[in-house]
Amino acid sequence: MSEKAFRRRSASVPIFYGDWPLLSALASDVSKALGTYARGTLVDVGCGAKPYRALGTGVSRWIGVDVEDNEEADLHGIAYELPIENGTVDTVLCTQVLEHLEQPERALVEFLRVLRPGGHLILTAPQYWSLHEEPRDFFRYTSIGLTYLTKSAGFDFVTLVSQGAGALVAAQALNNAIYCAGDTFPFAHLRAFKATKAPFYLVNNVLGWLASSILRTQRDVLNHLIVCRKPLGEQLS
Repeated sequence: MSEKAFRRRSASVPIFYGDWPLLSALASDVSKALGTYARGTLVDVGCGAKPYRALGTGVSRWIGVDVEDNEEADLHGIAYELPIENGTVDTVLCTQVLEHLEQPERALVEFLRVLRPGGHLILTAPQYWSLHEEPRDFFRYTSIGLTYLTKSAGFDFVTLVSQGAGALVAAQALNNAIYCAGDTFPFAHLRAFKATKAPFYLVNNVLGWLASSILRTQRDVLNHLIVCRKPLGEQLS
């Protein structure tokens, strides 16, 4: 929910931010996935400001790929046509990008192409989020949907974890509504006005966190992280 979430510079945010219900858990889970599976050369697809780069301690080379208007990207390209040779990277990281692709299957096949056999894809995507980055906001994903898409693209499933279960979904939805409150006012863009929302976020986040310890369910979550592997012995020509 940060104004330019795709250019976020830190993996997480303070508890008085509106997107804390999602990002607090997402940062932790991406960190664990990077520590367990990320090795060698990593390609960060849709890298933004590379908020997870500091967490990739096992990565020897971090290559950020993004659209041309992102000056912080190491390479410019799109998810469907990565400017990378076949089978030359060990890890692909793609966080909160898949919902913005009108052909997600095509991107997944491209991720498979650039990975070495045995290399890992670390992918995150929302199950719930408000409309954003219009008009390029196409899909939301269940755990079943992500598993199906990655297997259909040729990946072997490794693991899946979800972020923001139960009452945190409601907390995030309320924060999203608070974020949009007053956005038609002429002073809506001012930092002082935005700061007045922080106490509401803080109270809502704390209550949501407390309630989520009681009202937990993996059927109603904010987001998913899936890890997949390119099969050994497979190399696309």
